[in-house]
Amino acid sequence: MEVIKSAARMHIVARKCRAEGRTIALIPTAGRLHEGHLSLIRRAHELAEVLVVAIAPSLLEGEKPEGERRGERRARYLSDDVEVLSPLGIHYVFAPSREELFAEGACTEVVVRGLSERLYGATHPEHFVRLTTYLVILFNIIHPQFVVFGWKDAQLVAIVRRMVRDLHVDVEIVTCPIVRDADGLAVALENERLTERERQSARVLPQALEKAQVLVAAGERNTANILKAMREMIEAHPTIRIEYLSIVDGETLEPIPLLEDRPALVMVAAFVGKVRLSDNVLLNA
Repeated sequence: MEVIKSAARMHIVARKCRAEGRTIALIPTAGRLHEGHLSLIRRAHELAEVLVVAIAPSLLEGEKPEGERRGERRARYLSDDVEVLSPLGIHYVFAPSREELFAEGACTEVVVRGLSERLYGATHPEHFVRLTTYLVILFNIIHPQFVVFGWKDAQLVAIVRRMVRDLHVDVEIVTCPIVRDADGLAVALENERLTERERQSARVLPQALEKAQVLVAAGERNTANILKAMREMIEAHPTIRIEYLSIVDGETLEPIPLLEDRPALVMVAAFVGKVRLSDNVLLNA
């Protein structure tokens, strides 16, 4: 396994793999890998001969530079991730700095209008713009045949699918199911910050999603009724503050009043104490 920090080196390696006729699967991550990421790697092994795990610069999450301390922390996380990845058959880890990817004075952005501003993007409007711009850069450097995402990032998946379609990017978007802990919580780094009591309360989020599935299976098609039942469940826990709770079209992310034949996403994000959690489930009505 080679750890690559240079965009030029990654480009040369990827071009050589393609010239040899080997298929490439890209797994984009923000680092600090957990079981959810490992499930993506297992799926990628089924798809391609060469696996590239990309670890994004921290600034993509809106963080501000803090000199050596932040650099030291990123280096420590990267070292931990490399240790995790070493026995998993990964061929390349691409972990460039922000400066390596974004030239000084760069003024080009990739914006998927109408999708990036919804849900999480309504309060963090630049978040998905940074991510889609970053992903296009990755695609241009690596030219993978497959890109593997977890369904935990359902909004990002919808945005990237639209971007790939609109820009005629020659790549297949592959999704993997959400990995859950024994208590039903979607696996996420944020879970580590929950106290035991907060974790007990947080379990209501997947339970509310299950409630939505039960209601749909029983014939409910009015999304207002489904959301009302979910909201009552969640708000019974005073330590939880809902950020958004919505049922949206699986492609456009627009709220829908009635479930039809098209896939619909139930999306929830909430603060449990000071910890923000998000989850979702796909309804096939």
